[in-house]
Amino acid sequence: MQIKKRYFILPVLVVLFGFTYYSVYKEVKDKTITEFNAQQMLLAKQAAKIIEKHFAHYFHDLAYLSKTDDIAALNKNGKKLMDLFYNNSLDEIRAITRVSKNGRIVYTAPFNQKAIGADISYQKHNRLIMDTHQPVVSDVFAAVQGYQAVACLVPVFTNGEYQGALTLLVPFDALAKEFLENIKIGKGGYAWVISQKGRVLYCPVPGHAGKSIIDLHGKSASFVSMVKKMLSQKTGTATYTDNKITKHAAYYPLQLGDTFWAIAVTTPEKEVLATMTGFKNRFLMIVILLTLVVSVYSYYIMRASTIVKEEIKRKQTEEKLRISKEKIARLQKMESIGLMAGGIAHDLNNILSGIVSYPDLILMELPDDSPLRKHITAIQKSGLRAADIVSDLLTVARGIAVNKKTLSVNTMVAEYLASPEHHKLEKMYPDINFKVQLDSDLFNVDASPSHMEKTLMNLVINASQAIVGVGNVSIAVSNRYLEGPLKLYADIRKGNYVLLAISDDGAGISPKNIERIFEPFYTKKIMGRTGTGLGLTVVWNTMLDHNGYINVKSGNGGTTFELYFPATDKELTVNEKDISIKDLCGNGEKILVVDDEKIQREIACALLAQLNYTAESVSNGEAAIKRIKNNAFDLIVLDMIMPNGMNGLETYKKIITIHPGQKAIIASGYAETDDIKTAQQLGAGEYIKKPYTIEKIGLAIKKALGQ
Repeated sequence: MQIKKRYFILPVLVVLFGFTYYSVYKEVKDKTITEFNAQQMLLAKQAAKIIEKHFAHYFHDLAYLSKTDDIAALNKNGKKLMDLFYNNSLDEIRAITRVSKNGRIVYTAPFNQKAIGADISYQKHNRLIMDTHQPVVSDVFAAVQGYQAVACLVPVFTNGEYQGALTLLVPFDALAKEFLENIKIGKGGYAWVISQKGRVLYCPVPGHAGKSIIDLHGKSASFVSMVKKMLSQKTGTATYTDNKITKHAAYYPLQLGDTFWAIAVTTPEKEVLATMTGFKNRFLMIVILLTLVVSVYSYYIMRASTIVKEEIKRKQTEEKLRISKEKIARLQKMESIGLMAGGIAHDLNNILSGIVSYPDLILMELPDDSPLRKHITAIQKSGLRAADIVSDLLTVARGIAVNKKTLSVNTMVAEYLASPEHHKLEKMYPDINFKVQLDSDLFNVDASPSHMEKTLMNLVINASQAIVGVGNVSIAVSNRYLEGPLKLYADIRKGNYVLLAISDDGAGISPKNIERIFEPFYTKKIMGRTGTGLGLTVVWNTMLDHNGYINVKSGNGGTTFELYFPATDKELTVNEKDISIKDLCGNGEKILVVDDEKIQREIACALLAQLNYTAESVSNGEAAIKRIKNNAFDLIVLDMIMPNGMNGLETYKKIITIHPGQKAIIASGYAETDDIKTAQQLGAGEYIKKPYTIEKIGLAIKKALGQ
């Protein structure tokens, strides 16, 4: 009886041990795959961002060339410009080609007599730019010059009339080798890229490039599901089976002008779980040994020993993955903090809406001599100051300056020096002498006035705080021609720039700290002084958005920040005249407010009612479309970011299919995005940033209604 009992207990213990061991194994496996996919995602995202910047550089150079009269006319000087551009870019491009408005090659560098006159209008990308007159990025194709390439095309105009295109041919094999070939984890991993049509642009597997990804792997339902998400510009991870091999992949969209690609980093599961192979083998061996000879006592000893060993290995694996993730995370720090700042800013904008917008409504109801006007105005000013901080967060998150105008840096500097903010700074630092040197012959620049003023103010404040006791802060403006490299940039665009230099004679910045001064929230200021740690990050992102450069010089004699803004030959923008609230009032026009936030809908409707408009509201895009089908509205106030359901752009696209030409204005708590620009290209009016004010929304509606 005792023997039978022993035989019964041992299998039960083996089963219990096996179940416990399998649970541990599965947990480690799932965690290993999750962390491995995180590494693959970081690699895919990093490659996508690098390639986007690479093509943005091409488009910038092409756009600059296309606007020259010599290129438009394609005279002798125009051909020399193309030859010079090609010779300076031999390592990156195969050819630069001028195509006529009828789709024929007019000239190409390097010169190829056989290509001159060739009709390439049949090529999809050439047909697209001929139809749309907008910049285009092609799929990989066979150029008439005889090689595989990706084409970047920008239109050429003369007096507003389309004259053809300027095309840059980038060798895709070189592009792939530089940015994609080395992206892999382990021996069997690799990266691959598809176009928005699902055609393979790059894959190290022979014979795959140029073919439909569905034709190659259409038998795998899990793979097809992942590809559909990639073609919907989604980001994520997936597990799929390819030729009976399980693989894990991370995918990320790559935006190139009006088109997109999708990049995926894939690794076989066998390689992902290579560190766990020994775990599985030992598990089977232990079960067999226990079944044959091991007693209950030895069973527990072996299980404890094995678990300890595997736990040590698991921790070692996690530590290796942690170190690897930290290395990659440091490269992504600016972007990660920026995304966080953008989310916080969006939420704060919703909170601030009541503080900024409702005082407008209250002040309109109060008599001019009411003692409450002073308090309500103070509340509103506090809200506006908080909105300025939110604006800084948005600059950190996106680096996007909206409402650019052609302005003079001389005027901007003079207005800042006369501002209350600067007068307050002078009172705080009475021992500092502020010097100004302007240039009477200064070029104009295209810039966002608010971001320019914020940039100047941040740098002057920093310069003042760097001085202990008596000192000097200098602001100098001048014209400069840039042609040589700058410290923080590998390449610069040659040309005329306006230089804004802010200098102090403080103690200087140490070499150890100067490398990190533009990081968000990095500050060495003494406790008690002003600053959020965002000032120089705002400066850096503002310069990125303005296609400018920063040069920092620092030593024992002080620090100088040099800001280079691209010059323009445009005339100065004429400022709009002040408009009274009475002038902003409507005549009972019907307006539909679409916003997922209830308080935003209430504020917008209340402001519109004060302006004599008839306002209705809905909480999402689907409801807006349903309301539009049965009702006519003179205007729609459309929120662009609505996480649940259709976003603003998708909603507007549906609306204009129901009511072509429907007038609308765009509102958002975020900075201006590509979706907003696309909506405006489709016919939407001005973009206004939340929180609402009665002047802001009233003026935008008047413009949209053509009044």
